[in-house]
Amino acid sequence: MKLYRRGRIWWITFYDRGKRVQESTGTANQKQAEKRYALRLAEIERGEYVKPIKTTLSDFGQQYLEYAKANKRSWLRDQQMMAHLSQTFGSMLLTEITALPIERYKLERVKKVRPATVNREVALLKHLFNVADSWGLFRGRNPVKGIKFLAEDNLQFRTLSEAEEQGLLKSCSPYLQDLVTFAIHTGLRLGDILNLRWEEVNLEDRMIRTLVRKNRRMLEVPLNDKALSVVRGWHGIRKCTYVF
Repeated sequence: MKLYRRGRIWWITFYDRGKRVQESTGTANQKQAEKRYALRLAEIERGEYVKPIKTTLSDFGQQYLEYAKANKRSWLRDQQMMAHLSQTFGSMLLTEITALPIERYKLERVKKVRPATVNREVALLKHLFNVADSWGLFRGRNPVKGIKFLAEDNLQFRTLSEAEEQGLLKSCSPYLQDLVTFAIHTGLRLGDILNLRWEEVNLEDRMIRTLVRKNRRMLEVPLNDKALSVVRGWHGIRKCTYVF
């Protein structure tokens, strides 16, 4: 049997150098499964087929994070999202992750976090499968392909009340309180705060002129009394080119 189903998913069987290979197509669509089978036969005929390595999402995630650290400024965010994905999919082989458990993950995760957060995590999962495919660690249809993202309410805007701000600061370690205060009163991202240089700060004009690394645009940020107080305090003990 060359093409068969396990549950809803189609699997294919073929021979590579005399050895029988069974592989999930990752799809419940028979026509797509037939295309995958034809692709495998063509790869074998050309001598290009490489059997994917069986690996769990957790193991592959560690390899991916090493790559992300060297190539992405946002690797810390990937690391945070990877931790949540691993709680559900970490022990599963990449070939075992299908659309149904991903949909279940969305439904359970959105009970705890915003839809936008769930969407970013699912988007990372999709990216992981694309990378695994390019590295020869996964073959088949990306199981996240066709998964619909949750609706996001991008019009919501909320600021902390004074009581919430004080409660947040009390929960912070002393060395974090200045960073949190500065973030609240400037609206800058964490990465831009940590990369802020003294040459970008004008204490006399109470102004920051900085290059936003996310979109490579110049940004002018006025300093109110609280933000200015934080910067002046750090200016008195400055030891390098970075403010914090």
